[in-house]
Amino acid sequence: MKKIRDILKRNEGFTLIELLIVIVIIGVLAAIAVPNIAGLGDSANEEAVRANLRTLAVEIESHRANGDNFSLENYNGWNELNNMDSISVNNNGENTYDGYNIVVEENNGDFSYTLSSGGQITTGGTITTGE
Repeated sequence: MKKIRDILKRNEGFTLIELLIVIVIIGVLAAIAVPNIAGLGDSANEEAVRANLRTLAVEIESHRANGDNFSLENYNGWNELNNMDSISVNNNGENTYDGYNIVVEENNGDFSYTLSSGGQITTGGTITTGE
């Protein structure tokens, strides 16, 4: 009988304060880590848009060098850009995608494209046909 009493008398385990401190520390770590992890998807989306804009630029340069006079909708890069999730660039070549403003413009056979966020240009370029 004495052994059972001795076993029950031992004060082992964590106090409520210790458990609360551990929960607060885990909460602080989660608050720091979650925004960093969530931002990874945005940078992947930005790179996808940049890659599709580069593909469009190379394709336009190639066709213009060969003297082809395609409309913008005939380029595979344009279709890739339009087929991304939640994106549809309108006939004026403008759209907003996940916080980024996408503009593709044609002026006498020359094309310019920009990808900007918050008023700052992230990437862009001009394709001159030399005509």
